[in-house]
Amino acid sequence: MSKYLTLFFYVLLPLISFSQKDEKFHKVKINYNSTIDLVKIANKGVGIDHGLHKKNHFFISDFSESEIEKIKSLEIDYEILINDVTKFYNQRNNSQNNFDQNEFCEEDENSYITPENYDFKQSDEFGGFYTYNEMLNELDDMHSQFPDIVSVRSEIKDETYSGTPHIHETYEGRFLQWIKISDNPNISENEPQILYTALHHAREPASLQQLIYFMWYILENYNSNESIKQIIDNSELFFIPCVNPDGYIYNETSEPNGGGMWRKNRRDSHGVDNNRNYSFIDENGNEVWNTSGTSNNPNNNTYAGDGPFSESENRAVRYFVESNNFKIALNNHTYGNLLLYPYGYDYNEPTEDNDIYEFISEALVNENNYDNIISADLYPAAGDSDDFMYGMLTTENNQTREKIFAMTPEIGSSFWPQTSTIEDICKGMLYLNLTAAKMIGNAVATPAGNDNLGTVSVPRSIDGGGGETPPDTGNEDGDTLWDGTHLLVWDTDKWVPVGPGDLAYVQKVDKGEVTNTAGNGFEIPAVNNVQAGLMLPADKNSLDNLVAGGASLWSRSGTDLSPKNKTTVKRPSLSIRSDIIKSLFIILTLL
Repeated sequence: MSKYLTLFFYVLLPLISFSQKDEKFHKVKINYNSTIDLVKIANKGVGIDHGLHKKNHFFISDFSESEIEKIKSLEIDYEILINDVTKFYNQRNNSQNNFDQNEFCEEDENSYITPENYDFKQSDEFGGFYTYNEMLNELDDMHSQFPDIVSVRSEIKDETYSGTPHIHETYEGRFLQWIKISDNPNISENEPQILYTALHHAREPASLQQLIYFMWYILENYNSNESIKQIIDNSELFFIPCVNPDGYIYNETSEPNGGGMWRKNRRDSHGVDNNRNYSFIDENGNEVWNTSGTSNNPNNNTYAGDGPFSESENRAVRYFVESNNFKIALNNHTYGNLLLYPYGYDYNEPTEDNDIYEFISEALVNENNYDNIISADLYPAAGDSDDFMYGMLTTENNQTREKIFAMTPEIGSSFWPQTSTIEDICKGMLYLNLTAAKMIGNAVATPAGNDNLGTVSVPRSIDGGGGETPPDTGNEDGDTLWDGTHLLVWDTDKWVPVGPGDLAYVQKVDKGEVTNTAGNGFEIPAVNNVQAGLMLPADKNSLDNLVAGGASLWSRSGTDLSPKNKTTVKRPSLSIRSDIIKSLFIILTLL
C-alpha cells in the first residue's frame, strides 16, 4: 500500500508545483493592531518581509491566492487593493501616463548624472529591467572598458571539490557570478573589503538594477571624482549581482514583459527560499535555523529547505564570504524603503554592536530617508543573510572569521516598479552604496577642488608656531597643538601625536551637546567593543582619539567609545593642511 501512496505523491507533486506557479497574485492591505497577527501569518508560510508597513496599522504587499486564503483563515482583516498584479504591472507600463510619484522615495537634492553606459529599456522588455544574460553582458562590458579596475567575471566555485553536481552548482546547472572593482582587481592587496549582493529573491529586479547603475557610476567617475578614486584605490568592492539565477530566469521565461512573482530558487520545481536557508550560531553556541518566519511546506514561499545551507546558492555565498574578509555587506532586496540590520531571527535580540548598527545605518539613509530598523521589528524570520554574515563566525573548515556588518536595503515601493521610475530608484541608492564603501576604512577627507581642507577646532588649542617647542607645563587633557609637523594632543603628562585614523582630538566634557563642524547638534551613542577598521582606526593603541565619522565625532578612551561622555567641537581655530589630512586614515569623508 505504501508503494502506491509514494507513487501517488510523486504524480501529484508536479501538479501541486504547477498550481503554485500558475496562481494569480493580488496586492493586499492587511489591517492589524498587534504584531502577533503578523507572526500568525508568517507561521502559515506567508512571506511578509517585503512591503509597505505602518506598524500596528497595516501591511501592504503582493500575495498569491493561496496565501490570501491563509490570511482569511486566520480571520485577520484584509482588503484586495489590486487584482492580478502581474497584469496590472504590464498594463501600467503600457499606459499613456506611466509615471507614479509614489513608486520611489522623493528625489534628493543631489543631482547625480546617469552613467553613459547605463542602458534604458522599453517597458515591454522585462518591465525595463536587465535580464540575466543582459546582466552578464554588462559585467563583461565593464571589464572590457575598464580592465585596469574591473576583474573578469568569475564563477563562485570551490575548485578543490570534485563531486557531481558541484556543491556550488544550482539546480539548473549555473554558478553564481562575481566581479571585483579595485585599482588592482586581479590581485589581493589586503585592503578593506565590502560585498554587495542582489536577487536572493527572484521577483526583486530593482535590487540588481541599482547595483549595475552604481557600478557604472563609480567606473565612469573614477578619473574625475577624487572621493570615488580614493574608494577604488584603497579598497576592494565585490559584487554578486544575482544570488538566485534559476529563479530570476524562470520569471523571465514565464513573464517576459515583467511582473513575474516567483520568489524562491528552482530546486525540485517547488524551490527553496534562499533568504531562509542560512544559519548562525547564537551566544549560547546553538545553531539558529528554521525557528521563526519560515515554513516546512515546500510549496510555501518561505520554505527553508531540508537543512541549513542545503541550497547550492547559500553554500556558494558562504564559501565566498569565508574566502574573503568583508567589513560590510549590503544584501539588496525590494521593497519597503527600509534599511534592515540584525538580528532578524527573534524579537528583542539586538546584536552586541547595536549602537554601531544604529549609527552607521542612520548615516547610510541620510539622503534617501529610508527607515533604519532591526530586521525583527517587522516580524522575526530566521535564516537570513545578515544574521549569517554577522553571527556565523565559525567557517566550514572550523576556522574563525571576523564578523561582517551586514545590512539589507529594502529598495523602493514595489516588486515591479514602473519603468519610468527605475532611474530614480537607482539614484536613490547611490549615496547609500557610496557611503558604505567609505565606511570600511579607506576614505580620506579630500573635498574636490579644495586644496585647503579648512579648519578643525577644539575647546583649547595651543599655537605651536610651526616649530615652537611644545610647552610641558600648564596643559590640560585634550589640549591640542600643531608643531609644524604633527598634530599633538596632551594626554595626562605628555604630548601624543594624532595617529592614523584620527582627524582631531578634543577635550571630553560631561553632559554636553555634541556639535559637528556644520553646527548641528547630535549625541554620541554608547558604544563598546568596537571592531578595528570599521568605526575606529585599524590602530587601536593610541589613546583618547576623536574619530570623524560622517557628520559625527566619536570620543574614545583606550579601545572603547565612551558611553557617557560627550564631546564639543567648535569652529574654527586649528588649521590642518590638506597634505597632512591626506595622510590620515579615517572612516568617512566629512559631509
